Amino acid sequence: MKKYHPDEVVGTVKTHNCGFCGQTFIFKKHLISHLHQRHSVERSTWLCDICGKSVTDKWSLKHHRMIHTGERPVVCEVCGKGFKNKTLLKVHFRSHSGEKPYTCGTCGKMFTQRSSLNIHERYHSGDRPYACMVCGKGFVSRTLMNSHQKSNHSMTRNKGEEDGSKNS
Repeated sequence: MKKYHPDEVVGTVKTHNCGFCGQTFIFKKHLISHLHQRHSVERSTWLCDICGKSVTDKWSLKHHRMIHTGERPVVCEVCGKGFKNKTLLKVHFRSHSGEKPYTCGTCGKMFTQRSSLNIHERYHSGDRPYACMVCGKGFVSRTLMNSHQKSNHSMTRNKGEEDGSKNS
C-alpha cells in the first residue's frame, strides 16, 4: 500500500482544525493530542470532532454540535424561528410577550435576559473586562470589542492579527 505525505492529500480528505489556534490536522487523534499538549485541554472533557472545542459533558457536546449542523429542533409557534432547546425558545418568546424580568438596580432599565443586564451594569460600575489587543481600549462586552477591532483595526473575529499580516 502506498503511503502519502500530508501535502499530497490536502483537499482530498477531511481535516480537523484546532478551535483555539486554527492549526489543521489530517488525523483526529493528532488534533486531540495537540489540544491536550498545547492548550491544556483535560482528557476527561468531551471534544467536538469538527472544531475541537471542549465541553464538560455529552449533553453539552450534543448541543454544541448543533452549531455545525444547523439543527434547530424547537420551533416558536408565533414566528416559526427554530432553536436548539426549550430554554432558548423561552428567552426568545419574551420578544413576543414583552416580558422583561431583569431590572437594573441603578437606573431601572429592564431586560429580557440576565446576561444583558450583567453587561448593562458594567456601564454603571465602569468595569470594562474586554480590552482591545491593539489600542487597549476597554469594553463591557466581547461583541463590542470585536466590532471595534473589526472597524478600527481591520481585524477579523477569531484572528489575533490584523488582516494582511502573516503568521510566522
